[in-house]
Amino acid sequence: MSRPDVLLAEESLNVYRGHGEPKARLEQDITEARWVLERLPELGISIDNVTRQLEDEGVEKFNKPFDKLMETLTQRSQRHLKSGS
Repeated sequence: MSRPDVLLAEESLNVYRGHGEPKARLEQDITEARWVLERLPELGISIDNVTRQLEDEGVEKFNKPFDKLMETLTQRSQRHLKSGS
């Protein structure tokens, strides 16, 4: 069920439900993570470009439901003001 007041992308939530395992991981395998990051340029991968793309896509997925929420709030507030309630 989709709700206009929920800002988390439903697609992201469904993927996490199917594959997510919540636990603290920020400090897990730091040495390996650094090694992988250092080798990305050798594979022609720019972490800056990947980060920028993920950020842009995330903002876009947030903006669409947020804009819909704002539109709904505007419509409801206008109705409320017109009804005098």
